Amino acid sequence: MKRIPVLCSCFLAVCTFFGPSASAQSAREFVIYNFCNSAGSSDCPGGGFSQAGLVQAADGNFYGTTSTLGGNNSGTLFRLSPTGSFSALYSFPGSPNSQTTYAGLVQGGDGEFYGTTDPTSNPQNATIFKITSAGDLTTLYTFSNTDYDYQLSALVEGTDGNFYGTTNEGGTYGFGAIFRVSPAGAFDILHNFGATGDGQHPFSGVIQASDGNFYGTTSSGGANNTGAIFRVTPAGGYTQIYSFPAPNNGEAPAPYAGLIEGSDGNLYGVTTDPVYPGNAYRITLDGQFEAVYNFQGGADGAQPNGNLLLGSDGNFYGVTQSGGANTGTLGGTVFELTPSGDHTVLYSFCSVTDCPDGAEPIGALIQASDGNFYGATLTGGPSGYGVVYELAPSAGLSPDVQLSLSNSDILLGSPVTLSWQVSNAFSATLQRCYAFVQDDAAGAGNWSGLQTGTLSGNLYLGSSALTPTARGTYTYALTCGGVESGFATLAVTVPPPLAITTASLPAATAGVQYSAVLEGSGGVTPYLWSVSSGSLPSGITLNGTTGVISGTPAQAGTGNFTVQLTDSASPAATAAANLSIAVSPPPPALTANPSTLSAQAPGDSVSTVLSVSNFAGSDLTFACSGLPFGATCSFSALSGTGMSGAATMKIETTAPKETTANHSHNRGAMLAILFPGLLTMTGIFGWRRKHVRGILCGSLLFVLCLLTNACGGSSAPQPGTPAGSSTVTITASDGSQMATDTVTLTVQ
Repeated sequence: MKRIPVLCSCFLAVCTFFGPSASAQSAREFVIYNFCNSAGSSDCPGGGFSQAGLVQAADGNFYGTTSTLGGNNSGTLFRLSPTGSFSALYSFPGSPNSQTTYAGLVQGGDGEFYGTTDPTSNPQNATIFKITSAGDLTTLYTFSNTDYDYQLSALVEGTDGNFYGTTNEGGTYGFGAIFRVSPAGAFDILHNFGATGDGQHPFSGVIQASDGNFYGTTSSGGANNTGAIFRVTPAGGYTQIYSFPAPNNGEAPAPYAGLIEGSDGNLYGVTTDPVYPGNAYRITLDGQFEAVYNFQGGADGAQPNGNLLLGSDGNFYGVTQSGGANTGTLGGTVFELTPSGDHTVLYSFCSVTDCPDGAEPIGALIQASDGNFYGATLTGGPSGYGVVYELAPSAGLSPDVQLSLSNSDILLGSPVTLSWQVSNAFSATLQRCYAFVQDDAAGAGNWSGLQTGTLSGNLYLGSSALTPTARGTYTYALTCGGVESGFATLAVTVPPPLAITTASLPAATAGVQYSAVLEGSGGVTPYLWSVSSGSLPSGITLNGTTGVISGTPAQAGTGNFTVQLTDSASPAATAAANLSIAVSPPPPALTANPSTLSAQAPGDSVSTVLSVSNFAGSDLTFACSGLPFGATCSFSALSGTGMSGAATMKIETTAPKETTANHSHNRGAMLAILFPGLLTMTGIFGWRRKHVRGILCGSLLFVLCLLTNACGGSSAPQPGTPAGSSTVTITASDGSQMATDTVTLTVQ
């Protein structure tokens, strides 16, 4: 059925008159199903007068109950999709053995739904049942005519895996009891109500709080006969922690609704009474009571009923069966309440008969996986038997239960992490979170059973690593408290065929570290590598997990081998490839030891030993370059062969020298020869008197030059190897191969 938004703009003129305008609402309502298309007809498949809230199950659908009509005019158990597709799973039997139910359902960890029935005629008895999503009902326990046989509450699953609930009447004193039943039907009583000062007539079920005890309310009894709040241990130890006072200042006793645990560890609930508007309250686990909000009975609503819902935003949400912005005899509201008591009406229902948006909302709300609220009305709708509605707050909310995947589309066999969080799971009841896969699809991975989380701040958190084993699209669900669910969808596709993509491997060198990585594609990771035939070169190994081939080859040669790749599919796929690694001889090497040489002064000599290896020939020549000025190198003969030999290199430096052109020891002889000669020449050429003066002057100047060392007598320094550091390159060669090394020469 298509969802139709309704803002109480009713088709009837009278409803339009009484109904609020769209702008007056803080949320939009959508009617997704109208109960019973022909009022009063026994063959109406949908039933009518739903008096309990809905649950959203692991399959994404809503499940609920009606107390009348249906195939046998006694009510139904139904399934409703979020889009309005309705199915009556089971119609309760009619007269003379008629039964019905006023309580809702809860989904157990086994995926089945558990509930209770009430007799509507004798000799029929109340029962506890479970029913599959296909409508197969099994009775787990049948009450006797004289015992706990009237107005059974909805059930909750305890931490022990059993279900707990209450009866409104019967028991030892006739005022009801608290019971436990196993999924197999084993039944026992924890407490009989009605002893002196005790509470009486519980209408709602219990909640298992964070301390492991169960808490609930009675509609009467207690110190003032106006109701009480109690605690009972799993072993049956009973304590009444609060008695409601007599009516005063308009406060309403009579808590017909149950409790919910807040983030502060306190319990929250509402009271209602036909006379008083009711209130919302908070109580500690040890009984300290505080009114949070007192309803006035006007536009804010009156007679709140059903357990409060703790929304994902940390606020409480609930319904009132009457009151609201629309005046009239019916009406009702959906409201929001902060923990500090701020109250807001989100929606006011139409207040006249047969309004299409419904009237008199009843039972607890559920916040679904889309973040919106869902509930049912007792009356209203085209036939007057109520509707199922969706309420979307103007400020969108995230859902209480959220699932997320690390990747929403993976290859078959790849791992994925499914993380989840629950924003209202402060009680042990709502921490009963079960994992499901929709349609029970095989191959989705290990996602089943009770999931244990960690409470961190206001979130109950957990995660699980999954590895799907079959192709398909899987929707994972987590259902908490048996009433609320979250979902995540994963697409798993088949990978391409397994193949080895490495076509060849790089060559190696003997004595030199080697590393290469084998690559594969397709198949299902992780991979396993192995050598199926042949062998790797000596000194090289294969890491089967990473596909890394590494090591130091011991000798030259070629290793031929077949490598096999195996994936993680079931059954596993394999691929093979023929590969080889060619190992070449090690390169020639030259090493000087020591590599740092120090001459204490110019003119000193230093030496180092040259070790050579891996040359093909043994007839080696050595040379050096990079020597500083005045330094020379020399080499001794090679000791050994080119494959393993040694020679000594010597470097000699030069000291500085002073060179002088000194002729003083010949000066007297030269004067003895030259001076008489000059005189003789003067006599011979004396006839040429005009030249005598010039010759004598020149001769005297020459003699003076000799006497003063101005002619031919001098001295100058010759530099040696300069101080400092130099890098000297040494080369060894056999004519076809060459190796080099360097030494550092320091001259002080």
